[in-house]
Amino acid sequence: MFNTEGVFSDSATSESNLSVEILFTKTAAGIFLHKYEQSSPSLTFKNGCKIDLKNDFGGVLNFYTTYKWNQEGGLRVSGTACKKFRDYLKQSFGEVEVVIEDNYSSRYLFTINTTGFSEAYNELK
Repeated sequence: MFNTEGVFSDSATSESNLSVEILFTKTAAGIFLHKYEQSSPSLTFKNGCKIDLKNDFGGVLNFYTTYKWNQEGGLRVSGTACKKFRDYLKQSFGEVEVVIEDNYSSRYLFTINTTGFSEAYNELK
């Protein structure tokens, strides 16, 4: 549903290219982070991640996820966290800043353009 670019920093690099894919189903969201380029494998996180969102109006959403989307990687956001994530994006206009941090001091930064999100989500079956 979303493809965007950002940057990441970890113990080996600072402000390197990050490719991001975010998809939604009616019950879950998947966040796929690819270091350097989209053709790189999606990252897998052993201990989950903290996710912080901030919209243009100063509204903030924070949650933590420990789930993988599937065996190839990605973060799975489900249950109450998915509902809050979905509703937050529906209520935001324009850009939403996203910061994802893992337990190993890695940091992933990108923005989501929410234009048309509500309409696209409502078309999901």
